Amino acid sequence: GAPKYGPFDIVTIQGGVAIVPDALAMQLREGGRMACIFSEGVPGECRIGLKKNGTISWTSSFNAHAPVLKGFEREQEFVF
Repeated sequence: GAPKYGPFDIVTIQGGVAIVPDALAMQLREGGRMACIFSEGVPGECRIGLKKNGTISWTSSFNAHAPVLKGFEREQEFVF
């Protein structure tokens, strides 16, 4: 991200994500949109997010897949 230049109307992440870090979501202007490929399964899906009342609501657009970018991974959890 580039917080000193934000907030932004549109953010596009060019690669896969498992999560969108809060620090990046905070750089999106109220009413702004974000496009991401969530690579949580096969196939992944492109989702478009709209920030309203400080929260991003996601809508699925189409199936897609891309490797998950460093810093956008989901933290591994131990499950017993």
